[in-house]
Amino acid sequence: MSARSAIIAAALALGFAAGPAGAQSSAALLAKYPVKQVYKGKPAPVNLKSHKNARNFRTRLRAAARPGPKFAGRFAVAIWGCGTSCQQIALIDARTGRVSFGPSAAHGARYRLRSRLLIVNAEEDIRDAWEARGQKRPDWAKTEYYLWRGGKLVKIARP
Repeated sequence: MSARSAIIAAALALGFAAGPAGAQSSAALLAKYPVKQVYKGKPAPVNLKSHKNARNFRTRLRAAARPGPKFAGRFAVAIWGCGTSCQQIALIDARTGRVSFGPSAAHGARYRLRSRLLIVNAEEDIRDAWEARGQKRPDWAKTEYYLWRGGKLVKIARP
């Protein structure tokens, strides 16, 4: 094999090992959707009347809201188990205490204080949970992307 062929083969092998063509890490994707402002005040009390299910999960919501925002500049994020391979996600607005229930997950969510993107079942987490242990990835283990836009989470295609 010539040196040129060896270099091309190595580059192709590295590319395939990194994942799907054009795949980016969650951190790189999160950086593409910056927020304009970050709430710095004291978090408002959780408004249990703002969502019909908020009262049922008041302990989880209050615990998540206490430290302040961690997503989209102003939201605390609560994630709790709801069964086998099931996690519920809720957002608590640190300014108003308003609760919004988001999508459910199987492998958690990735988010940042200074990003409007919420990644549910991040590719890295699915890979760690299944493929890294030599198991076939289930059909239902799919990454989803949500953008905080216009006062709500909007599902978007892969950024």
